[in-house]
Amino acid sequence: GMEYFSKCKFLEKLTELYLDNNLIGDQGIEYYCKCLFLKNLNTIGLSINNICDRGIELFSKCTFFKNLIHLYLQDNKITMSTSTIE
Repeated sequence: GMEYFSKCKFLEKLTELYLDNNLIGDQGIEYYCKCLFLKNLNTIGLSINNICDRGIELFSKCTFFKNLIHLYLQDNKITMSTSTIE
């Protein structure tokens, strides 16, 4: 799923991406963070995807989401507060 998705060149022009309720999990976030084609996104919806603290740590280290304004992560398995993300 996310491994194939992350290699798709046709994503370059996307500015909004909603992947809510897809059970992506932390491994999916790992592939997602390697996808350089998503650098133009300003909105990402990742609610209800079984994302845990590890996935948030990975996401927080992605350096190419400079245009990101909105990040939706409701109803995941995140236990850390934003103050613990480096």
